[in-house]
Amino acid sequence: MAEARGPTDRQDLEANDQPNLDTLFQQMDDDELRDATHLTPREYAKLRGIAPQLVYYYIRTGVVKDERCQCGRRVVHVSRTDEALAAHTRARSGGLDTRSDEVRAEGGQGSVLPGVSPADTLEGD
Repeated sequence: MAEARGPTDRQDLEANDQPNLDTLFQQMDDDELRDATHLTPREYAKLRGIAPQLVYYYIRTGVVKDERCQCGRRVVHVSRTDEALAAHTRARSGGLDTRSDEVRAEGGQGSVLPGVSPADTLEGD
């Protein structure tokens, strides 16, 4: 004879299914964000794991360019924003460029010490 399920068994079953549904919905939201080309600043921040205020700061200071979608919402282009933030981070975290303006304009290596070329420092070791 089959055992009848009581109300507690059903509640346990629903309680066990709930986290799985939450996880599924979260995963669906994350997948949609990853596939999008334009996101709101808040969605972009969530996707990249940064504070939304930081995205709005970069928009306000001109590091990131925003657009208005047809519905009037402020959006950022994901790949362009990634590139802008990467360039901004490189510029801020890079070392001090001690090359002269002429060498920098020519794209040359320059030297760290006056009168010593990078090749000289390598050959001396």
